[in-house]
Parts: sequence; C-alpha cells; structure tokens
Amino acid sequence: MRSHSVLLILSCCFLASCGDKAINNQASSPELPASSNPNTGSVSLPVLAETPAIAGSGCPAGSAQVELQPQSASIKLRFNDLVIGTGQDQNGNITCNLAIPVTVPNGYQVSLIPLHFTGNLSGNGLTIELRRAYFFAGSIGASQVSSLALPTDSQFSISDSVNPEDTLQWSNCGQDTNIRVNLRLRIKGGEGQANLKISSTDKAEPTLFKLNYRVCQ
Repeated sequence: MRSHSVLLILSCCFLASCGDKAINNQASSPELPASSNPNTGSVSLPVLAETPAIAGSGCPAGSAQVELQPQSASIKLRFNDLVIGTGQDQNGNITCNLAIPVTVPNGYQVSLIPLHFTGNLSGNGLTIELRRAYFFAGSIGASQVSSLALPTDSQFSISDSVNPEDTLQWSNCGQDTNIRVNLRLRIKGGEGQANLKISSTDKAEPTLFKLNYRVCQ
C-alpha cells in the first residue's frame, strides 16, 4: 500500500508541474502602437474633423451641399455656379472662401486641396480675373491669378495642383489644422456675364474631395 501511495503522490506532482508549464508558456498579447485605435486596432490616420465652413458673397450659406464620406477621409461638395456680370443688379466682384478642419495624428502631414474651375464668358470683350490662395490657417498662401479675356461665348478650364516638393503645401507634422481656400472672381473690363463652376481635380468624380496625407518628412 505504501508503494502505491508514493506512486500516486508522484503522479499528481508530475501532472501539476505540467499544468504550470502550459500556463507559463502562453505568450502575452503585444501592446498596440501609440497611434492605434484600441477599439479596432487600426492605425489612426488624418481625418476631416467636421463639416467644412463655406462663406463669401459668391457662395453664401446654403448655396453648397456638403456631405462627409465614410471613414471621414473625403467629402462631397456641390457648389452652385459663381455668377458675375455687368448688367443691372449683377455683381462684378465676388468671393468664395472654404475652411476644412482636419485632425492630424502624430507622424502625419496633410496637403492643401487644389480645385478645378470651368466656366463660360458671354458678352462684348469681357475680361475676368480669377484669384485664389491655398494655405493653412495661421499662415499666408501665395495668390495664383488667371486673367481670362476670351472671344464672346467662350468656355474655359483651369486645374490647380499640389507640388509634393513644396513644404509650404504640407501641414506641420502631427498638428491639427484648417485647410483654407480663398477665391475672388472679378470683372476687369468689357460687358457681359461669366459663370464659374468649382469642382475637385478628380475627373471621374468631380464632387469628391479627398484628403491627401503622408508620413512626416
């Protein structure tokens, strides 16, 4: 009986030690990176913080339809045409300003968002000037100016772009910001009317404005 008891005790000790080893050999869960979302495990990327603000004599409140897209990485914007003219009750100098709030996590930068312009001129020797400035809130952007003096009933198209080598066209690293665009359209001479459409540079979906970002450089 004593030998059986000793064997039983040794067997129990052996099983207990095996159970301890099984528990101790389990790998601990790796910690999520500091820039990850603890709920989803996905890396945090720049996102549109809220609906853009649009104002100006050429695009008053309610004149543009704004729709944030899923994942908050893009927006759909549908602007009413900007119209200027020399006729009675027409304005020959109008503005349209856009402010897009963006949340930028550590390690990332966002770029300015260029626009595409199309339109038509009608009248007698009409000349208009399109002036626009792209910049981040708190800074000053250089103005781009296009002077349009086309034959009667002519159409025009202008597409701006971002130079990835230009540091001024990228936000500060990891700093929340407002992407700004200020537009001014005015008549410089002649008589008639001009209609201007504002869209994104995406030819496939001109109402879609995508947030462009990169790892800090």
